[in-house]
Amino acid sequence: MKEDRLSYLFYRVIDGTASQSEKLELAELSVQPGYEQRLAELLGEGWDTYTSKDDIFSEAASTNILNKAIESDGRSTEVIPITRKSKYQFSWVKYAAAIILICGVSTYWWMASRNTKSNIAEDRSQSMAQIKPGGDKAILTLADGRTINLDSAANGNLASQAGVQIRKLASGQIAYEISSQPNEKVVWNTISTPKGGQYQLTLPDGTKVWLNAASSLRFPTAFTGKERRVEITGEGYFEVEHNAEKPFYVSVGKTEVKVLGTHFNVMAYEDEEAKQITLLQGSVLVSQASNNTKLIPGQQARVAADINVADNVDLEQVVAWKNGAFVFGESMSVEEVMRQIARWYDVDVVFRHKINGHIGGSVSRNANISEVLKILELTGAVKFEIVGRKVIVE
Repeated sequence: MKEDRLSYLFYRVIDGTASQSEKLELAELSVQPGYEQRLAELLGEGWDTYTSKDDIFSEAASTNILNKAIESDGRSTEVIPITRKSKYQFSWVKYAAAIILICGVSTYWWMASRNTKSNIAEDRSQSMAQIKPGGDKAILTLADGRTINLDSAANGNLASQAGVQIRKLASGQIAYEISSQPNEKVVWNTISTPKGGQYQLTLPDGTKVWLNAASSLRFPTAFTGKERRVEITGEGYFEVEHNAEKPFYVSVGKTEVKVLGTHFNVMAYEDEEAKQITLLQGSVLVSQASNNTKLIPGQQARVAADINVADNVDLEQVVAWKNGAFVFGESMSVEEVMRQIARWYDVDVVFRHKINGHIGGSVSRNANISEVLKILELTGAVKFEIVGRKVIVE
């Protein structure tokens, strides 16, 4: 049965219909003992049925990835780029490299698990094994200044203020439940996640918010009046409860996002060059100073001095963090990738020198940092060294 599942997931990846969770499931399943032969058969079959025309990696990058995987297996064979003459004219090297990285480097782990020679897997980097991924961690600050550590708080009622009950659900999320006749003044709370933390909450109107690492959300205990307003720093994903008579506003510094009911992602870390508001469903109006821009699904507003709009952005990549994955697109710089890693694993990143170029790949955010860095090293663009909780990039 598991071999059937392996085949199903493999061909979902090959025909481009696999979700990120299915890619990660394939990676996890294919490294289990006893599936090496079936995986090899699928790789051979997939060569003839692969229908994508996308050049996921350059020929040189693909060759480098495969050579590193082969070296890790203790072999001396070198990959030489060849193109199989088929109706797709698709290079086997590019195909194999794509499978290695897109599928969570399952084939790499199959070869490399026996004799890894990665710079970051030696005894000198044993401390890295202790650097585990982040998790559900957050601090709730009440209006009176009291703080509640949400990851250690028991389920049930946490506090009562301004006619609102704050509860921690069995799922670990927090929810605000308004009494039938609130008669007290509305007050504001703040939920903050540290580096290495994330959290989900349900606002008083039913809106769901996911907070990424090193982020905060300030919000009222009840939405009264003619509008709903919250303030965010860092990154958050919103599923706003529809209410045409009471628009929802998200303040991001001097930028404002107005919605009625929609799904969108806000990324506004101070160390990033621009704020990014990405729309998945519905519509939003992004405003800064006198500039106003309306987005449609699939668009992203990049806000710095001006508002620039990008079309057809990779939505899976944008919300990968919410779905428990890293998805690094090939347009991402090494610096961008390492900022994400630094926030999630709560590490400091130091560059020995400036690194130009881009790297790509995907991996579960539940993986230890060693697995993530090994994947990035496979691209040949970077090498890593770990000293305590410092990641040195060269």
